[in-house]
Amino acid sequence: MPPGSRVRCGTRALKNAEYLRRHIPEARRKDDDVGFGTGIPTEVLARLHRLPHDDPDLREHEHVAAFLRSHRLPRPTKDASGPLFQGTVHFAQVTFETPSRTYAVTDDDMATIVDYARRAIAPIRQYARQYGPTSAKVAARVIEHTVRLRGTSYTDRQLKGWVNDMAAAKSLPSSACVVVVSPRGLRASNVDANAGYHGKANVAYSVVGVFDTELTLDDRKDAYAMVVSHEIAELVVDPNVNDTNPEVCDPCDLNCGPLHRCYFDASGEYAGTTAALPPPYAYSFYICAVVKPEGAENCPASAANCDYAPGPR
Repeated sequence: MPPGSRVRCGTRALKNAEYLRRHIPEARRKDDDVGFGTGIPTEVLARLHRLPHDDPDLREHEHVAAFLRSHRLPRPTKDASGPLFQGTVHFAQVTFETPSRTYAVTDDDMATIVDYARRAIAPIRQYARQYGPTSAKVAARVIEHTVRLRGTSYTDRQLKGWVNDMAAAKSLPSSACVVVVSPRGLRASNVDANAGYHGKANVAYSVVGVFDTELTLDDRKDAYAMVVSHEIAELVVDPNVNDTNPEVCDPCDLNCGPLHRCYFDASGEYAGTTAALPPPYAYSFYICAVVKPEGAENCPASAANCDYAPGPR
């Protein structure tokens, strides 16, 4: 990922931040707004595991550069180190109350996101099964939750608390996942328009930034489908946010280079893969490409490892 490039998914940044906090006292900051509390910009933190200690982007982070002289951060491998996700993904419509106004994704847009995810989960399962068995599914009913903020930003620590509250209130099993949809107007580390990350609280969770409105299933505005499919696919393969587990969409998306969209028709049949939107053929919905295991360690992966049909249903 070239310096300054946009980051779709902050999960590797989260892993790198947590690794630094475990090993470098100076990386433990109270301010959680930048780089999950490390103060390192997302674009640098997301590729820190690939940087040499003398990289120019580390000049302002001497404690990290010093650590990297004799240590190496864990890198993603081509294998999933543990069982894949076997539960149900629950979308959460959170109402954010701030001193000035209230922020929330509309009912219609939440319905579109859930409808999309319930269609997209079938090919996601097919692709993910290259890494192990999974029975992931998406709940039809949305979880409603209200939180109060002192301003217009929130931290990953707060997000984990909300996820735990929702899981307890709805008696969700430990195998569940909660996906929080974050609307325009709020700030959070590694959450942007059509960008987010996934992590682990008492249950798996993800947060996705959806800053547009009047969403459609085909998402020709490129407002939500890539981040929703990207995060679901990655949490399915990596539900426990393991340091060495692959981020299976990063090599085929903005984190590493050119993005790859896999298109499907109304019956869920594969139509083709291209970065173009719309593609030169009819389609119903698309998902972020899932890299083949042989390309999972590369950033970016080759087109051959991103542009392919899923396996049998």
